[in-house]
Amino acid sequence: MRLAEAVQFVYENAREVKFGDKDKLSAEYWGCVDDRNEEADCLAGPGGPLGLKYAVVGGLQMYEQKHGVSGITFDRLTRAVEGALGGMTFHSDTKAMREGKSRISAGCGHCDGAIEMADQYGLEHFVHLLEAHVDELKKRGVRPKVLDGSHNAEAVFVVDKADNGQLTITLPGTSKDGRQAFICHLEDWLDVVSRLSSEVAKCADVNINAERLCKYIVAAAKRQLGVTLKRLANGLPVYRVFRDQFNAIRVELMSEDAAGVIA
Repeated sequence: MRLAEAVQFVYENAREVKFGDKDKLSAEYWGCVDDRNEEADCLAGPGGPLGLKYAVVGGLQMYEQKHGVSGITFDRLTRAVEGALGGMTFHSDTKAMREGKSRISAGCGHCDGAIEMADQYGLEHFVHLLEAHVDELKKRGVRPKVLDGSHNAEAVFVVDKADNGQLTITLPGTSKDGRQAFICHLEDWLDVVSRLSSEVAKCADVNINAERLCKYIVAAAKRQLGVTLKRLANGLPVYRVFRDQFNAIRVELMSEDAAGVIA
């Protein structure tokens, strides 16, 4: 997708939505970066709320590898994350459902990849617990949103965080004319990851450096997103969507290749 086409994609499909701080910490307002997502009024991050949990778990693994036992159990972490988000949501797709995949998040490239390639995502120490958690969600009656169609993304759009008082720019993964792109509210995503780390740190039954834990969790979130971009968006251009000094929506090229763009 060339710059002129990216500008057209944004101008024809962008919406402006008001999200408060509490909204951004709610599972209700988050979806996945998936290019098949036709919703245009939500925030987008890798894997949606389930991907947020995987980032927290990855950060905990990094912390414990460097500093030993954290005093945070997986069950406590799960309760803290789901409590802060007000629940848990995720998606699958029609292909996974049609094939009868037992893992109900199997249609999400990010979340399924995190389990199938746990070592690349920095989750190998927790992968069995993560699989059990997905099974538990199924038993609890939590149903995934089911996306249809195939991946056919032509670009990645990284949407800037809105300044105080501004409306957030949101985009669908699939445009009105059927063109597809991955969408990510990266700054908002990392803000939520940081806020979740504070909630998880409260669960420790030993003294823990909450600031240090936060740094590891943010690093894990970036690592996991980077792996997914290399897998699913390799070679795609990355465009930044932002507001200029006059509050007008603008689009500019960030990188000609999504692989390695997250640092």
